[in-house]
Amino acid sequence: MNWAVRLIIGARYYIDDEEENTARDTSGHGSHTASTAAGNLVKLASFFGVAQGNARGAVPLSRIAVYKACSRNGCRNDHILSISLGSQVALRLEDDVIAIGSFHAMQRGILTSNSAGNNGPSLTTTVSMAPWLFSVAASTTDRRIIDKVILGDNTTLIGSAVNGFDLKRRKFPLISGVQAMDKSCSVTDGRNCFAACLIPSKIVGKILSTRYNCSWLAAWSTSVPPADAFQDTRSVKYNIISGTSMSCPHVSGAAAYVKAFHPDWSPAAIKSALMISAIPMNATRNPDAEFAYGAGFINPVKASNPGLVYDAYEDDYIKIYALQFRATVTSPSNVIVSIEPKVLSFKSLNEKQSFVVKVSMKVPPSMKGVVSVFPCETFELHTTGSWDFMGFGEKVERNPKVESDVIVGLIDSGIWPESESFSDEGFGPPPKKWKGVCNGGANFTCNNKIIGARYYTDDENNARDTVGHGTHTASTAAGNLVKQASFFGVAQGNARGAVPLSRIAVYKACSPNGCRTDGILSAFDDAISDGVDILSVSLGSHTTLQLEQDVIAIGAFHAMQRGILTSNSAGNDGPDLATTSSIAPWLFSVAASTTSRRIIDKVVLGDNTTLVGSAVNGFDLKGRKFPLISGVQASDKSCSVTDARNCVESCLIPSKIEGKILLCENNTTPDVALSLSATGAILSDITQSRGDEPPMSIMPTSLLNIKDGASPDITAPGVNILAAWSTSVSPTSEPQDTRSVKYNILSGTSMSCPHVSGAAAYVKTFHPDWSPSAIKSALMTTVVPMNASSVKAELAYGAGFINPVKAINPGLVYDASEDDYIKMLCSIGYTSKTIKLIAGKNSSCPPKYNGTAADLNYPSITMHNSKETKYTRTVTNVGVANSTYRAIVASPSYVIVDVEPKVLSFKSLNEKQSFVVTVSLKVPPGEVLLASASLVWSDGIHSVRTPIVVY
Repeated sequence: MNWAVRLIIGARYYIDDEEENTARDTSGHGSHTASTAAGNLVKLASFFGVAQGNARGAVPLSRIAVYKACSRNGCRNDHILSISLGSQVALRLEDDVIAIGSFHAMQRGILTSNSAGNNGPSLTTTVSMAPWLFSVAASTTDRRIIDKVILGDNTTLIGSAVNGFDLKRRKFPLISGVQAMDKSCSVTDGRNCFAACLIPSKIVGKILSTRYNCSWLAAWSTSVPPADAFQDTRSVKYNIISGTSMSCPHVSGAAAYVKAFHPDWSPAAIKSALMISAIPMNATRNPDAEFAYGAGFINPVKASNPGLVYDAYEDDYIKIYALQFRATVTSPSNVIVSIEPKVLSFKSLNEKQSFVVKVSMKVPPSMKGVVSVFPCETFELHTTGSWDFMGFGEKVERNPKVESDVIVGLIDSGIWPESESFSDEGFGPPPKKWKGVCNGGANFTCNNKIIGARYYTDDENNARDTVGHGTHTASTAAGNLVKQASFFGVAQGNARGAVPLSRIAVYKACSPNGCRTDGILSAFDDAISDGVDILSVSLGSHTTLQLEQDVIAIGAFHAMQRGILTSNSAGNDGPDLATTSSIAPWLFSVAASTTSRRIIDKVVLGDNTTLVGSAVNGFDLKGRKFPLISGVQASDKSCSVTDARNCVESCLIPSKIEGKILLCENNTTPDVALSLSATGAILSDITQSRGDEPPMSIMPTSLLNIKDGASPDITAPGVNILAAWSTSVSPTSEPQDTRSVKYNILSGTSMSCPHVSGAAAYVKTFHPDWSPSAIKSALMTTVVPMNASSVKAELAYGAGFINPVKAINPGLVYDASEDDYIKMLCSIGYTSKTIKLIAGKNSSCPPKYNGTAADLNYPSITMHNSKETKYTRTVTNVGVANSTYRAIVASPSYVIVDVEPKVLSFKSLNEKQSFVVTVSLKVPPGEVLLASASLVWSDGIHSVRTPIVVY
């Protein structure tokens, strides 16, 4: 082992086994835990090359004392201060030698950490429960050790395995446990590969499927093989294993780190510092796990300066078990918590103050069928989430002077200029290139942030937003940074756009009555003339239109002619095929995805069962309880059961509902319940028709049982997006809703579109001379790849999930001009007459042009119902002058992707190189429902990815 001579300063052993009369480790476990807690830094440690990196403990400068109480035969309880061992069941404290020993250690000021056991996360499975112990659970990290299995048809399966063997690409027969078993055994035992069930002669020389799961690398005893099986003859210095035995020494090391800063702190104070500074965790997939992770995920650096600590001594622990006190952290509405005093004032360090916590419950046994609806909760409340989720933090690299000259135009429902998101504090005058006007109408004033405004609505004579939608999208794309924004406390954090230093020009084409197409076209014309740099259009038709009839496609073509990129929401009818309403290739069509935020609501039934659903609920029922009634119970008996379950308004009897909480299924909205004088509503979305979008409530509402959904060019966050709102309209836009908010939470591709608009504006601040197609290419080829949860969704997310930071340096771009788009139109049957309807000028197809749509220089490739297709592409070098890119193809075995040439060498910036991609199928096209592949050009620094979809 790589221990320094002076690192291990003490060693004892307590083993009766004659073969182990030494403190040497013959099982590997102790070496592993010791190096995890306090081992030296060892560079390039690995397990046969797996997980290679620097191995070290938390306190590598500390000393180690070893007390060997365990051998291969186990740990005798009379010999048992990081302790990664324990009983299989929780013992009474007086029978638990670890609890007894650690109490004695606590009396002498020594903190003992102990592994909680590996039987969780169910209740009562923790074996380490003495409060003076530091009981440690185990979590995953960002490491996943994977292995690949290539079948005979070249299909690649990816799984997890710590595999230290190299088969030199030799192939071996595959056999399952069922195929190799003795027929006297059950199929279950065969599948599980029980040794007694398998016939050795059938297995020799073959690969037998089994399971193995590990994850943590640390030092190991060279006297014992890594698999701890007699057949394993290997010897390693570092091994990878998992369990709470591995998490325990992490906490031991962290505690030692804290003690290095505070040598006089008690064990309880050190424990408190680590617990109260932990990163909160949530158990959303498995409610049983709610008690499995304790205070949260350890944060040693923060623990060295916790601010306050909860201290406890020997007498305190004795009192706990004498009086049987109980502690609580949070309080649901049926639990009353009172604290005296409510304020603690400290005048010096190490001063102590006491407080009393009184807890009482109100759960009458007769309250069956009664619910309590809690205020909303959400993950990651310290930020509005979507930009940070993309890795686009507040401190990303910026070009402030150029960003201040960028103008983002929005064709939408107007804007609420008084919002903090559009304050012009700190802004200079508009850019000199600005040619627009502030024609916002009555009671509307522009500023140095909102530098232009126009309106095109007949029913509203100003640019003010009476819908809320335009204010929301504008602040998402280019709003100022506003701290502590929230929706009634939900999703509280810093609200901001992608380019907060940029300017905004507003073109109001929509009112509560919709968006007239003549107004949309007029808005495009004005925005182009005014000199905007980027256009964001979060609106569209419910159906896919012919390009010559689509005013957004026409307007965006004119914008493209003037060097302006238009992003457009793809629509919310996906993910089925042919549901995208934004299809013009010169547009940037945007799909919506979730982020790491899930806004949840809890419903507590009368028997205290808690159900968790989703709702943007700004109401607080103050702990009051109300009767629950279903649509069937409240219906007129003349209606069908289906209509009653769905709470069709004409089927319900108001007198039965008044003052109760109404339970409905599927697509019912909360306003039905409100109109019938219900106190609240629970919407059980059993068809998952809402995707991840929770209902915006005009009364206390919760949505239960929801799943994913989306619709495409690129994907950006579009679910649960907090952004600025018009105070003239309620958050739900329902007439019964009288509330007014400054920030609101919405979902849909309307919310994802301005994320892409803002990202495009961000890229333009670094590359002002890039064409719309170059900016689009940069964003598409640098995405985070996504995987479809269903075949239908494969076409729903476009190139992948947007990554603005990476897009400013894409390496190569696929550029396209107006002529390229006209050739594409010619290839799909458009005549000079119909092209003029789009381009606005006389544009004709080249003589004898026989190209295809596949020839458009686009950053993605789609092959539909074809056996083989060739695609010619041209890339422009925008990375490093002298650079060489090599083609890397990933595809399933039945899709053949060939690239010629396979190497592109550039000698200068802006140099162009062309290549041909041939996509072919090994099977008839009709047998391929849908398949994905990709082509990546890589120079070792940049990875320029082109997705390939075959269907």
